[in-house]
Amino acid sequence: MLPLNRFSEFASLTERERQLINQLADPPGIVPKNSRLRSEGDRPEAVYLLLEGWAGTSLALPGGGRQIMRVHLPGDLMGMPSLCLEHAAETLTAFSQIKVATIPNARLMALFTKAPRVAALIFLASQRERVALMDMTASLGRSSALARLASVLIDLHGRLRAIGLTEGNRLDLALTQEQLADMVGVTPVHVNRTLRELEQRGVIARHLNQVRLIDEPALRAMAGMVERCTVRDPEWLPAAGK
Repeated sequence: MLPLNRFSEFASLTERERQLINQLADPPGIVPKNSRLRSEGDRPEAVYLLLEGWAGTSLALPGGGRQIMRVHLPGDLMGMPSLCLEHAAETLTAFSQIKVATIPNARLMALFTKAPRVAALIFLASQRERVALMDMTASLGRSSALARLASVLIDLHGRLRAIGLTEGNRLDLALTQEQLADMVGVTPVHVNRTLRELEQRGVIARHLNQVRLIDEPALRAMAGMVERCTVRDPEWLPAAGK
């Protein structure tokens, strides 16, 4: 069974809709850590449903660097933005060993006629990702490295908690300091210094790859994040299929 949290985030699914979604994907496969599912410039012939592990969407920068635009967690659909392009705009990379299911574009598009309500839910999920990208862009342009890193920790912890992959204030961070640097737009050395500053302020504690959010309200205040409340069962959704 596929993880359906992104499909059911905005409305409950009927049994028929669950069956249709589970029929979308090819048999899942394992992708080793640091391997690419797809590179910029490839033909975007499918999207990918992340089943296990952490992955990321990134864009190449002049000079050989990259900007990580989004960290993907289990249940996320990856590669959606390039559906509108002849060649993929983004690179999709496994940040840990991942388990992923491929959904060919034609099969995904068939939902618009077979199950318009499910297609609408996917559309809503893609718009939620767009809002997250807008928030990240605003953060990169106007806030300090401290605020940006605080935003990343709050975002990842909240998303993991929503899918039941963390408890309490613990965050098992499957990212290197280099990857964090590529997210917040600084050097790995600056990331390390910023993490130490957050520790010294008493808002986080670290041990190996585990981060504990000691004072989440203070961390959220540092981040200056706008709390977003997603819609649930909007009136305009198509009627549920039987």
